[in-house]
Amino acid sequence: MSKKGNAQKVLTLAATLALVGNVLVTPVTAWAADAEEANQVEGVIVTEQEQNTEAATTEENTEATTKEEATTEGSSQEATTETSGEGVEAAWGPGISIGFTTSTTITGDTSVIKNGLSIIDGKTTGHLQISVQRSTLVEASIEASTTAYIDLPDEFKEIANTKEFVQNVTAKTGHMIWGVDRQPEPVNSGKITYNASKNRLEVVNPPFTGTIVQPVNGVVTYVDIDLGTAVQESGVRIPDSINSQYKFVGRQHGGLNLLGKWKDTATINLQKIDPGYGVEKPEIEFTDQRIEEVEVGSDYTDQMALKGVIATDPKDGLITNKLTVTSNQVDTRTEGTYPVTYRVVNNTGLATEKTGYVKVVSKSGGGNGGNEGNETEGTFKSADYTIGESSITGSFDGDISYAKIMINGTELGSKGGTFSKDGNYAFWIGVNTITNKNDDVVIIGYDKDDNELDRKQVNIKDKVVATSGTINPKVLSEGETTITGTFTGDVKQVDLYVDGQYKSSGGSFSNGNFTYYAGSLKAGQKVELVAYDGYKPNERKELDRKSFVVQGKQVVTSGTINQVLLLMEILKSLVLIQVMLNK
Repeated sequence: MSKKGNAQKVLTLAATLALVGNVLVTPVTAWAADAEEANQVEGVIVTEQEQNTEAATTEENTEATTKEEATTEGSSQEATTETSGEGVEAAWGPGISIGFTTSTTITGDTSVIKNGLSIIDGKTTGHLQISVQRSTLVEASIEASTTAYIDLPDEFKEIANTKEFVQNVTAKTGHMIWGVDRQPEPVNSGKITYNASKNRLEVVNPPFTGTIVQPVNGVVTYVDIDLGTAVQESGVRIPDSINSQYKFVGRQHGGLNLLGKWKDTATINLQKIDPGYGVEKPEIEFTDQRIEEVEVGSDYTDQMALKGVIATDPKDGLITNKLTVTSNQVDTRTEGTYPVTYRVVNNTGLATEKTGYVKVVSKSGGGNGGNEGNETEGTFKSADYTIGESSITGSFDGDISYAKIMINGTELGSKGGTFSKDGNYAFWIGVNTITNKNDDVVIIGYDKDDNELDRKQVNIKDKVVATSGTINPKVLSEGETTITGTFTGDVKQVDLYVDGQYKSSGGSFSNGNFTYYAGSLKAGQKVELVAYDGYKPNERKELDRKSFVVQGKQVVTSGTINQVLLLMEILKSLVLIQVMLNK
């Protein structure tokens, strides 16, 4: 080993001992550099105000600084060493950590990591637990004020941007003294936020103040995401991963100094984390055979309630055998109108509930809802509504004079409706009052004296929009990862199938051209693209599908002309010409 190398190692050891000595004996006032002084050291200390206004370029510069090798020779204030386990050359100096490392770990429900979320009897369940730890061998800062950042997978953008997601995130923070973990303390829910522009969770750790002889040299944030409940409550499903990986990147920012490995990546190796994504819910339909009226004193059992009610599923077909009555509040002892709630669960585990109504009338068949002495009666024969239209329409008979509407158990304030002598009616509600096909909408009819005569479930239909379009992908060769091509019409998204197996959904469509990242494909694999006019699985319509077989790698040939040989041939030709001229 050279003398120069030995001398550098001596300087390294001396600098280590000097810094450790300073940590143990320097007064507190010498430790606490203010924010203005801290800003003079690039990429070392980041104040709380800087955390709030952090830009992406700052992160990149910081990361680059951690990898820069300090090579100043002959200085009595600096020396260089290779940090343990990272192979990073770090400059030592006052207020700078040594041997810094970051780790990100995903734990939680084992089944979630291996198989994704679970859907049982219509309820989605599953927790993710992510820990982000940063530790140093020496930390020259008494007060540890940090923020944990967790960059979420792109597939989480829609669910993470819901209030239900943030409400189902909890966190704890633990600090380390000389490498020993303290008991973690809960993080206030107000300190847990989602940064939509950067698609990341931000957890402001509770500050912890060490002592001169007990400096903080590590922090770990434990984040628990009740992902199943977030999906269940928000109704937003999580898309399939593009490359069979959901990637999380964690780092601790601020307070503890930024040298060494400052972020770490953890992945869930799954194609589908949410079995409910791309799967439509089943539907419950009331037919004309459903019993909507019974007499006082008669029986009305759950079996009778199921008559004339059917359940269908886009994938499983007719599933009426799975239909159940979850609530039957019909009291045949008293005249009135009572709710009956039905529920069905498909093979995926997705559930649908729907409420209908049954009227109990007197044996004389008055049908006046308990208003004795009232001779009026009337019924709704039909009640239909198409999403996007402004009125509920249908037919009726009898003495119905006006109506009211109840949506999801809440009665709208106004009464209305136009009831014609020809037996048809229309009730204006506006175009944005009913927006979901699964809304529970009931129309209630009254006579001119405000006596309720009948109520009927409104049949809600999806808005019908005529869409069309085509796709024309270019054949891909092995080694190429992005499918390109052209499209026409209303294409918004495509599903990718490889050898008959669904892989993912997505694509970028603009100005008649599209691109789709397909990942690694092998020669001979059959690729099929299915084009749709929308993004939501239960609302989009298939427009076109095209397939191709991945070709073998293209062989690029090249070559050069031997210039010496070419020159010799030219000279030979010139000599021959000269000889011929001399003859």
